[in-house]
Amino acid sequence: MNQGSMSARISATAAKLPNTTALSFFRSGLEETTLTYAELEQDAIRMANTLLGWGVRTGDRVAFCLEKSLFFVVAHLASLKIGAISVPLNPGFKKEELTYLLGDAEPKVVFAGEAQGAIIGEIDGRPRVSVIETQRPHQNT
Repeated sequence: MNQGSMSARISATAAKLPNTTALSFFRSGLEETTLTYAELEQDAIRMANTLLGWGVRTGDRVAFCLEKSLFFVVAHLASLKIGAISVPLNPGFKKEELTYLLGDAEPKVVFAGEAQGAIIGEIDGRPRVSVIETQRPHQNT
């Protein structure tokens, strides 16, 4: 039974149940942010358009070297919307590990935390590196 892609299912749910909670993010045991399906869909579309503006196309890889965050979920969904391939990387990886994985994946864009972004910038200047502050509450992308 074909259930459709995750992106298509979220879009359909956003159309049918826009005000229903899609995601809740907790930090230190407390709810920090909640997104409805409509907000998740709007944020993902906005981020998808940003990725397209940066030259990311179907089949390109987008790497994520981030701590847990709503931004990661939104940007991952945006990647799926445009047919890009998400490459999640553990933010605890050492420089040598990141060097190998980024060389192998050849991402067009890398989303990274501040510390990881500095390391990735030293490794390879080819992919666009966008440094994201994941300790702040989620804000519209």
